[in-house]
Amino acid sequence: MDEGRGEAEKIDEGGFMGPNMEEIAQYLAKPKMWHSKKYREAVRKLPCCIGERCHGDVVAHHIESGGMRIKCDDFKTVPICHKHHDEVHRLGKATFQAEYGIDLAEEIWLAMREVIKLTFKED
Repeated sequence: MDEGRGEAEKIDEGGFMGPNMEEIAQYLAKPKMWHSKKYREAVRKLPCCIGERCHGDVVAHHIESGGMRIKCDDFKTVPICHKHHDEVHRLGKATFQAEYGIDLAEEIWLAMREVIKLTFKED
């Protein structure tokens, strides 16, 4: 690599300065997280996914983790009231799902469908 050039740039034999394809491939291979405050707000407007047994305001609960203190993609959220949100963290996802007879992954798609219906409803 030429002196003074960044890691992402190289000069090829023809004198063309272009991107380092290895770095680009590494960047593209990393999973990207999608975050949207508007989407989370829309999810919070939905009723708790537990239904009639809910209590208090609804939050957009991320059902997976992106890693240590990293939220997963916002489209992997479900609407859940504070009481049930605390409970899913206390019990763990598997026990919570068994206790309430729900599949949180399925609830993602139901929430997405409702957000789309509310966002694009015809007048």
